[in-house]
Amino acid sequence: MPPGAGGNKPVVYNFQGFYGHTSIPAKVGRDPERVRELLRVLDYFAAPFGSEEWVFLNYGLEGVHHEVRPDGSRVKNELGGKEIGELTNLTYCLPPFYYDTPGDAQDMQQLQLDLLPYIVENPTLGYYSPTAVAKAGELGQLQNDRHVAIITGREPLSAIDGYIKDWRARGGDQIRKEYEAALRA
Repeated sequence: MPPGAGGNKPVVYNFQGFYGHTSIPAKVGRDPERVRELLRVLDYFAAPFGSEEWVFLNYGLEGVHHEVRPDGSRVKNELGGKEIGELTNLTYCLPPFYYDTPGDAQDMQQLQLDLLPYIVENPTLGYYSPTAVAKAGELGQLQNDRHVAIITGREPLSAIDGYIKDWRARGGDQIRKEYEAALRA
């Protein structure tokens, strides 16, 4: 359970429930056969957890890229680490909670239940901000750089105020205005 600041209750932010998407360009979409072919490829990459296709995409060939332990779990070898890459990130099935240590799955399920009372919803989920899209890389890098600097002690915790001011000036205030307008619409 995450601690709450200053003895207060913890805060857990809810998120959109997906991590990106895969798109087929409109130019390609004019050819129905090409779209069907691409969808078949994406279907392969989205093979369900544990299926033959999923095992191949994530672990490669048994005996070549990975070994199967006596308990049934799979471990990539050195060649698997080199040759089995990130193609599964093109698209994939919903990832299950999979743990190979007895009791871990039940512990994680209980943790999810314990966190429910502390969830804070983001009212902007599903809304569009052109500035948020245009500035996502820049503001994401700013956030990452400042968080890492504070966490590692290169900057004091008081530097958070400068980060917020910088974020707002570099697009945050405009993003807020766009989301406010979308919420009023």
